[in-house]
Amino acid sequence: MRAMKAVGVLIFFLALTSGISCFAQEPEYLVYHPIRTDAHGDIMPWYGSGPSEAYDHDIRLLWNFWYNMRNCENGVPYYLHTTVRL
Repeated sequence: MRAMKAVGVLIFFLALTSGISCFAQEPEYLVYHPIRTDAHGDIMPWYGSGPSEAYDHDIRLLWNFWYNMRNCENGVPYYLHTTVRL
């Protein structure tokens, strides 16, 4: 009787742990960022705790890029030059 209980408990724990391992998978990646989801399964931004913080981060990166743009050899800001001729 004890052996049957032990086998039953062992089968129960094996089933339980195999079920848990199905949920403990590595996150999927989009390029090099893990895809984060909320409780409803909706995709969340990879940066910060919410959309507003992620947006603020992106805007700051863009402004920093334009603000710190270097000048060309002739002294004109690089963004005033273009490689496309009309």
